[in-house]
Amino acid sequence: MDIFSYSSLQKTSNIRNAEVQYMLHQLYQRSLSSSSTEIFHEVDLKPVFFEFGFIIIMKIVSGKRSYNGSKKWSFDRLISESFLPEKLINTVDHFPVLRWIGYQSTERKLKQGRKNKDSFLDELIQDYLLDTSSSADIDVVDGRKAEHKPLIGVFMSLQQDEPETYTDEVVKGIIGTMFSGGIGTSVDTMVAAMSLLLKHPEALVKLRDEIEFHVEEGRFISESDLPKLPYLQCVIQESLRLHPPVTIPLPHLLSQDCTVAGYDIPLGTWLSIFGAF
Repeated sequence: MDIFSYSSLQKTSNIRNAEVQYMLHQLYQRSLSSSSTEIFHEVDLKPVFFEFGFIIIMKIVSGKRSYNGSKKWSFDRLISESFLPEKLINTVDHFPVLRWIGYQSTERKLKQGRKNKDSFLDELIQDYLLDTSSSADIDVVDGRKAEHKPLIGVFMSLQQDEPETYTDEVVKGIIGTMFSGGIGTSVDTMVAAMSLLLKHPEALVKLRDEIEFHVEEGRFISESDLPKLPYLQCVIQESLRLHPPVTIPLPHLLSQDCTVAGYDIPLGTWLSIFGAF
């Protein structure tokens, strides 16, 4: 409740609002042609949204906008390879004979990714603990004191009171889930929504009309405006329906023999179901 409750989410709204403004400014600069300030060119939104999501999670977790620790970490490569694996299904699970030849080196990559993720989280926590200047509690964008306590700080306090419950592994596990669950799904949803709006200009016009009616000119949309924008919420819901960011349902390891669609599936089998329902 201290971390994921509605009130805690509201305390970090200033982070998201500030980063939305920063992202829009950067997007505008990237879209300008170098030869003219009136000619625009196409911009790939996916890396823009990826950086946007990473910064928000970093600020919520550590209180800082970026990480200046070990130079071996390239945040986009680390997050994409260690926190956001491209494939949920290992072909070797379906064809065990391929394990003999190390097909695709999937297991080796997963082990290396887990090692990299664990080292990154260790450095992130140690960097917070060693920060004697209290910069972890300062919003580095505008220099003002943050209204929320970084997630690492919350866990460190809980760990002092209940060390057996909040072990280092538990803390790193939840923080790691924040990165893996809070970036990829958001990026995929935003990309899908923008793509659908471009393919359906009539919906884009209707959405712009709603925003212009409820948000006064010269001001960015904030999270407090969302209850007044039902059509925007419908756009997001429809994007999730048409393009789910994760496989539905996720692969399951059967705990007992069962029958699915007339097929007898034995205990210990990984089951993945595809297709429309």
